[in-house]
Amino acid sequence: MHDGADLARRGASLVILFLVSACAAVQPREVCVVDRAHLDFVGASVNAALVHDCDRVKLSVWPETLPINPSPWYAMALESPAGGVVEIEIDYGRHEHRYHPWISQDDGSWARLPDDAVQVAEDSVVISGRLAPGDNRIAAHPVVDFERAEAWYARWMETEPGLRRQVFGQSVDARPLEAFTLLAPPHEASRPLLVILGRSHPPEVTGAFAMDGFVSAALQESGENQTPFDLVILPMLNPDGMARGHWRTNAGLLDINRDWASRTQPETQAAWRYLVALGMLERERVVMVDFHSTRRDLVYRDAYAPEDWRAGVIEEWMAGLAAALGASAPEPRITQSANGETSKAVFNGIGALAITWETSDDAMPDAARQAGGVAYSSLQAAWR
Repeated sequence: MHDGADLARRGASLVILFLVSACAAVQPREVCVVDRAHLDFVGASVNAALVHDCDRVKLSVWPETLPINPSPWYAMALESPAGGVVEIEIDYGRHEHRYHPWISQDDGSWARLPDDAVQVAEDSVVISGRLAPGDNRIAAHPVVDFERAEAWYARWMETEPGLRRQVFGQSVDARPLEAFTLLAPPHEASRPLLVILGRSHPPEVTGAFAMDGFVSAALQESGENQTPFDLVILPMLNPDGMARGHWRTNAGLLDINRDWASRTQPETQAAWRYLVALGMLERERVVMVDFHSTRRDLVYRDAYAPEDWRAGVIEEWMAGLAAALGASAPEPRITQSANGETSKAVFNGIGALAITWETSDDAMPDAARQAGGVAYSSLQAAWR
């Protein structure tokens, strides 16, 4: 049994609790800058952890295998209800920051973040950026995924309707490996063959832009009946690594540009088998260009004996590049290919003129494309 004072006290507490609850109910809810952060898209790293708290995001990334040539790729999606400024910390563990961030918003275009938006520490980086309402992507480079690559391919085929597209094999994860060919009938051994390779190492996106410029220039010349070459283009040799956001390797966790001699992986096995079936080994002259990226613009080449047909072509080609690009021309660097595992080594070993084209990590897409186009036009001029 309760007396009146006790009931009064209980009633007061009930009223107070109600009033507090009512006040809490009318308090404005904080609108977070980021209400969802995720890695659920092609090109985002599968070797990563992502957490967020309203206006702060932390991404931890690690390589798919060790040891590895460190190319710390990152890509994340941040969904924002109203937009606003977000702070992103990326933790690379024992590895160093390498790639300046880019942002893409709902329209799908990409923009490089300003230099002052990035603060770099020894093993991490802090990025401050303004998100737009809706879907935002932050990545180490513009993400050239299957959809974007498909737009390139459509443009190539529009430029040269005679370009033939076919699947020549499957990756470790059973993705199709595709080739584009332009072969003048009959396939005479005396007609030179130009082999173009791309996307062996997933983060090397600037090299992919250079490859696009090179291929586009070659096809433009072909459409004007000017190219002296038959063309074979293998534009994405490592689709699994790209899709998984790998730093270097395929789904078999091997660097496929160190597998051209051994050919232990389905990607290099299929590529070599396909090229041999096209009669590559019977051609009198073969040129191979493999597109990559590194910290500065380089061309890795071999030195040839004066009587070798490749000697005159490579010297004129490099001179033409220097004349056309001036201070922005890539630095030619001689690295002899004897007994090597790279594409350059193996193609040189069969008598091809083979180079590795390295585009600077910091190259803008249009500049990389332009340099790739000049690379082709300089090669064609040297050939004649």
